[in-house]
Amino acid sequence: MRDYSVVWEKYLENLKPGKAAVLLAMSPREQEGELLDMFTQMGFKCGVTEAGGMRHEIEKKVNNALLGMGFNLNVLRRDSSDVHAAVHAAIEACNGLLLHSPMVSSYSLKIALVRKDKWLAVALYGYSAAHNLTNHERIGLGIMHV
Repeated sequence: MRDYSVVWEKYLENLKPGKAAVLLAMSPREQEGELLDMFTQMGFKCGVTEAGGMRHEIEKKVNNALLGMGFNLNVLRRDSSDVHAAVHAAIEACNGLLLHSPMVSSYSLKIALVRKDKWLAVALYGYSAAHNLTNHERIGLGIMHV
């Protein structure tokens, strides 16, 4: 079996907040802690949470979950520049995620927030369905300067 550690080492060498957020959002729960530890050692501030609900309520739920997690984990400061950047990154991520989805869809999402220096990234990954037989994988990413 091939050793992929060298490949991953190169991949992670110049890791940016957006790529880190996508990896965290898509990671299985069992590996989440390891990624959080590794990214923290690399100088990132990061956290993961979840949100779910119908399309008409998902943006509010994402914002509430994101800001709460960001404040609780000290990824975000309680000031206008951090909140503004986080909300706009979440809007950008939601725009990518919600594009071309039926109005009656329900969502189950994992939310990752990653910050390094003056850059902040929000990644949303999960599933949407208009009916329980029509699940679709979805992902959205937003990156903002603080």
